[in-house]
Amino acid sequence: MSGDYVSPYLQRRLRNFEEVRQRQISRQVLDTVIEQVLGDAKTDGHGPVGQIDLATRAVLRARPDMSALDALEAVEKVRRRSLS
Repeated sequence: MSGDYVSPYLQRRLRNFEEVRQRQISRQVLDTVIEQVLGDAKTDGHGPVGQIDLATRAVLRARPDMSALDALEAVEKVRRRSLS
């Protein structure tokens, strides 16, 4: 490694408190949406796969900037939390 090397981690932009707070609020709202859709899908008689599919689609509508994989991960995180 050369003496001029700087870790990419150290080069990342720092977020201010307001950005962190907004992201946390956004995450809480998203979790609420997921919980609601999962509950509604279960009430409507959808199986686990259907519930996950509907919740993932709702996440993608609410947050079009997210990838499908990230949306699915968010749904799974909420599902695991609600099962325990």
